[in-house]
Amino acid sequence: VVDDNEFNLMTVTLLLKEYFECTYVEAMDGLEAVNAFKADQAKTCCKNYFKIVFMDINMPVMDGIDSAIKINKYMKKNLQNWLISIVALTANQDKPSEQKCLNAGMKEVLYKPIQVK
Repeated sequence: VVDDNEFNLMTVTLLLKEYFECTYVEAMDGLEAVNAFKADQAKTCCKNYFKIVFMDINMPVMDGIDSAIKINKYMKKNLQNWLISIVALTANQDKPSEQKCLNAGMKEVLYKPIQVK
């Protein structure tokens, strides 16, 4: 889960833990996310691979778009047959913002505030 806003980070991780019983790793910006992803891939056992990334779009240091592009390029170069799903988290509910996320290789766009139904 990648978000620079502590409340949003806490909300998403709580949902993952309580509703979906998922384990997770937190990152506060896109560069942290890219580094965590690369570190996870360096582990020798395949069970450590991240399966999904929930990525905020607007963050300091490196935004979600650039992070998604870097992660996708790394996967294509190093893990040809294994792909991770990156899901955008954004408050921007417009088609150009959504398309920008999809063009960066994100699989889905979720709009904040997130609600579990």
